Amino acid sequence: MTRRVEVRVAHGLVRLAGPRDAVDLTRCQLATVVDASREEVGKALKRLRAAGLIAYEDNGRRFRLLDKTGLATLDEDSDV
Repeated sequence: MTRRVEVRVAHGLVRLAGPRDAVDLTRCQLATVVDASREEVGKALKRLRAAGLIAYEDNGRRFRLLDKTGLATLDEDSDV
């Protein structure tokens, strides 16, 4: 997985959430949104979760954005 997928996932979650702090969708749906494989999205989500930027809820069908600013400003050179 490239950092680029991780950045697309982070930015996609922020965009989809809008003013809310959570997004309800499956990993497969998110993969379609960010144009990546479900496996790549899963790896990116794990890294974002480990960094404390997101949390999983509702059996992984809801992603709570714990740090929207951190997600929005993530770039390929960020340390996550």
